[in-house]
Amino acid sequence: MNKKVLAICDSEEAYVRKLAEYLQEKRSLPFSVCTFTSAEQLQAYLEEKKPDLLLVSQDMLDERVLRASPGRVLVLSDGSDRPELEAYPHIYKYQAASALLGEVMEAYGDEKTPVREDSIFKKNCRVIGVISPSDPVPRMLAALAAGQILAEEKPALYVCLEAFTGLEDYLEGSADRTVSDLLYFYRQGGNRLVYKMTGMLRNAGLLEVLSPPDSPYDLQEISGREWSSLFAEILRTSMYETMIIDIGNGAGDLPEILHFCTQILLVSCGNGFCAARAEQMEQFLLEADPEMRKKLQKLALPARESADEAPLRDLSKGSFGRRIRQLLTERNPDA
Repeated sequence: MNKKVLAICDSEEAYVRKLAEYLQEKRSLPFSVCTFTSAEQLQAYLEEKKPDLLLVSQDMLDERVLRASPGRVLVLSDGSDRPELEAYPHIYKYQAASALLGEVMEAYGDEKTPVREDSIFKKNCRVIGVISPSDPVPRMLAALAAGQILAEEKPALYVCLEAFTGLEDYLEGSADRTVSDLLYFYRQGGNRLVYKMTGMLRNAGLLEVLSPPDSPYDLQEISGREWSSLFAEILRTSMYETMIIDIGNGAGDLPEILHFCTQILLVSCGNGFCAARAEQMEQFLLEADPEMRKKLQKLALPARESADEAPLRDLSKGSFGRRIRQLLTERNPDA
């Protein structure tokens, strides 16, 4: 994907530097970032280049800048807005960087002008579907650990199709929207999906997380084919080559979603009923599609083995992380 250009102009040098550092740490950000701390610098830049998105403080925004910038213009506001600029979206500059990024991407995603997406679906994408018929917590932790391990090499996205995960209190950053909101935007034919999504992301270490739905009702009547279509569009238009889909029991049409995956991880915890339930799920999947055997791996965790005590950002470490890492290496011996 060819990155678009985000230009930031504000007279506070420390503010501009810290904001740019935060944005440049977001490996999947669909923009390259350039910064300016004076109106003269910005105007000289605009004479030669045209950014796709301009984030400029209100004291540096004038007619010359507006005429020279054909892209989307967002105003960095300190709370004392100028009436003549009310036609332009305002972003409060002194909020948390994650919240600011969310507002910027939301505003850019709302733009109605069609945007050309240059990328195509990447042939080397790795999509891991993580499932379990039993306790959802070991499944979720295994999925997050796998995502963190794979994110060490390249940007990776974690998507959870289950409500009431408890994740929201442990993730880094802030976001008010969830995967349900992204699907709604996609259903409306939104052609700036990747920009909308960027503003919804939070982090668990290096792994980027699309917040799970707030309610199980959000998952009802959503077909597996529709989920697969959304995931394919994310991979087509974003920087991601790795996606972890944590598939809860509330997601409908499980075989259809797993058909989209390149790898399936079936997690069970303990013996007895838990192991029996995992065996029944495996049987069901293989009856639905015998070809799934080629990409199905089983992770049987001892009843007492847990990653609960590890910080969420460090699930890839310790004995739990080593088990997941070994499993991923077995699947990709060249890794």
